[in-house]
Amino acid sequence: MDDFNAELLSRLPLAEAVLLTLSHVAQPSFLEDLYERNRGRTYQKVLSFPVLVHLITDALVQHKGSGRQSFTRADEQERMPVTDSAAYRKLSRLPLPLSEAFLAETTDRLSQLNCTKPTTSIPASLRAMTLVPLDGKKIKNVAKRIKPLRGLPGSVLGAKVLVGLRLDTGEAIAFHADPDGEANDCPLVRGLLPQIRSRTPGPRLFIADRQFCGTDQLDLFAAEGDHYLVRRTTTARFTADPERPSREGVDTRGRRYVEAWGELGTGIKRRYVRQITLERPGEETITLVTDLLDGEMFPASDLLDAYLMRWQIERVFQQITEVFALQSLIGGTPEAVVFQCALCLLLYNVLQTVRGLLADIKEYEPEKISTEQVFNDTRRELVSLATLGDTEMITEHVGAPATPEQIRARLVDLLSKTWSARWLKAGAKKKSPPRDHAKKSGAHTSVSRAQKAYNEAKKEKRNPNGRSK
Repeated sequence: MDDFNAELLSRLPLAEAVLLTLSHVAQPSFLEDLYERNRGRTYQKVLSFPVLVHLITDALVQHKGSGRQSFTRADEQERMPVTDSAAYRKLSRLPLPLSEAFLAETTDRLSQLNCTKPTTSIPASLRAMTLVPLDGKKIKNVAKRIKPLRGLPGSVLGAKVLVGLRLDTGEAIAFHADPDGEANDCPLVRGLLPQIRSRTPGPRLFIADRQFCGTDQLDLFAAEGDHYLVRRTTTARFTADPERPSREGVDTRGRRYVEAWGELGTGIKRRYVRQITLERPGEETITLVTDLLDGEMFPASDLLDAYLMRWQIERVFQQITEVFALQSLIGGTPEAVVFQCALCLLLYNVLQTVRGLLADIKEYEPEKISTEQVFNDTRRELVSLATLGDTEMITEHVGAPATPEQIRARLVDLLSKTWSARWLKAGAKKKSPPRDHAKKSGAHTSVSRAQKAYNEAKKEKRNPNGRSK
């Protein structure tokens, strides 16, 4: 690398740190192998999977989710091997299992760097377990470019994903997708848990909202020696055990709770559980059920604190939507939006690694540093690097072969040279009382259902009598 590009790179440590991390987790040889193992009936010809990943990453990081900007600039730099429309078509056909494997296996490679500082906020009685909150996300606001979507009222849902978050590191470790954006979350549990179990040490404590309170889901959570902490739905009947009296206490915030033991459900679907009911003045009461029956080993206050940490997965969804441009969908098919979601989650994990190292260097808790503010400055540096530097030369230099230990040492060296007080989060504000919002009108559907209805209408139009010609 020449002197100018070396000097430019030395002045942009955040940009180099992110490029170095991405070059490790998404090496071309690794992506080629990943694609071959999960490509289904798709194939590579002129536009390879590693190049497509690089183009979509540029769109999300540098161009706020604009695929056209990324493709056009790549073409100007002679890095675009096909037309824009060919790239969009390639993106639209990526199989869902490929996107799932992409997030899971790149996160595995990211964990080799061991850069994410574990949080200390997990209650002491639960630290022997891996805490994994689960939640589903609808990917919304698909552009109505393809024929089946034209003329439909309201917004269109691209797909549904169920994501698992590792609470001690804050990383999104895996997801399972359904092309139907209106699909229920519960059937996705069966496809997600094996991915999580193969990538996290057991036992695990799965934390989920009330929609996952069905017997089938609880049994899946409790398999292989794992446990669950789930909010109880109002339709699930709880019958207290008359031989085990309930007891009261206060949580770490001084609020009253009642814990009881008994059977959840009826008939063959009943399960013996421990129920914890927390009263929240001015807010809805929370009722949890768990198979951690020992109230002395696992205090109710610790379980309540663990459940209230579930909000972190909602925070992940907010950040990948607003910060990493998931609200600006590049493609219009379920396959395209699921892959963009996987890439957004990977970028979130990479920033968690950078944030964890900054926290370690500056001796802050990771939660005190704003991922959004760090990413804003990272984007500015990456844009400057792409504008002024030789992209090909810099990429080749940053992506030179190195061991995980060498990469970590380089990351520590880079991030030791940069810091801004703007990256610290502002103090917590007083929570506003809940308000009732007026219901908004407007229909919505999913891309998958719209395509199915469109194809059926075409078939009926060709053959109105239902007879083959």
